[in-house]
Amino acid sequence: MKNKIFVDTLFIVALINKRDQYHPKALKLAQQVENYPLITTDAVLLEVGNSLAGNYRNEAINIIEIFFTI
Repeated sequence: MKNKIFVDTLFIVALINKRDQYHPKALKLAQQVENYPLITTDAVLLEVGNSLAGNYRNEAINIIEIFFTI
């Protein structure tokens, strides 16, 4: 069984927001963990929704839906 990887708000927001200062690092990290199951909390998903509600609303909705279907 593979280890699960916990993802936090910073990682998800940086991965989606191309203008985020950590976007390049988040992309690299995403490639490294692509074969592992990702987990998070409802609180993190709430923060992601709030952080991305403006310019990245659709992307935020998609990522939240993905985690709720896992």
